[in-house]
Amino acid sequence: MSHDLEFAGRNATWVFGSDGVRIDYAQGRLDSVLLRSLGSRTVPHTAIEDVTVSGGSSDPVLTLVPATGLDPLTEVARGQLEPHEDPYRLVLDKDRADLARYHRDRLLDAAAVARERGPVPAGFQLDAPRPPQRIDGYDGTAELTGTDLTVTWRTDAEPTKLRTGTRTHRLSEVRGVEWLRPGVMSGRLRILHDRPAAPRGTRDEDDPDVLLFGMGYGSVGDTLPFAAAVLAAAERAGGTSGGPASGDADPATGADDVIRQIEALGRLRDDGVLEPAEFEAKKKQLLDRL
Repeated sequence: MSHDLEFAGRNATWVFGSDGVRIDYAQGRLDSVLLRSLGSRTVPHTAIEDVTVSGGSSDPVLTLVPATGLDPLTEVARGQLEPHEDPYRLVLDKDRADLARYHRDRLLDAAAVARERGPVPAGFQLDAPRPPQRIDGYDGTAELTGTDLTVTWRTDAEPTKLRTGTRTHRLSEVRGVEWLRPGVMSGRLRILHDRPAAPRGTRDEDDPDVLLFGMGYGSVGDTLPFAAAVLAAAERAGGTSGGPASGDADPATGADDVIRQIEALGRLRDDGVLEPAEFEAKKKQLLDRL
């Protein structure tokens, strides 16, 4: 594929290179805080699971689907983004469906060739978005450094959190993150690690591993890139494994990771983020890995 071939849409321009596609978001025409925050994303051919065209000739949409486990952003978002926030969705003017199908086929061919060259390396293939080094939550502030994630509680946080003092998570001990998108009075960032978790049924307000959003604190454009950066930094530090499980990985560790992910999905279902049918489908996908 040509290094400088471009395909422009209403919300972004896709630039096709020999190893992947760079997506530049159209800053002046975006109604998504997240896409404005991201600026651009580069998807290597090895990380492409599928490419689809939908919407018909009157309103075509070209969508790229990253492979599971290779993109920290989609791993954290877990289906919570609105269509206009999807960083891999190119909205096109009418009568461009034929061009969209042409580029879809070219990308799928390039992805197939990349896979034939050898197995995909373990770990994230897409870079984590550049986050703010610090985000403000409803009951505290989180700061990401090279080795740690530190959460400092506000003076009006719940007493159970204040009693724990400043919470420092070594990135090498972080096993995952659970992000619930901010709403008017909802949203959170939960840190998963090897230390004993709060007892089942503990309110998020009382859980020292949870930073709350809502009431004007936290936006999708800040908190999602931050959470994705924490996940990627933990992988680099030897904590969570971001990509597909290695063939020589410890089966017990893989099972524990699947259980943690199912528990996180269960909380999203209980919060109304996932429909029961979506939860069951995603749970089956996770169990099939074992």
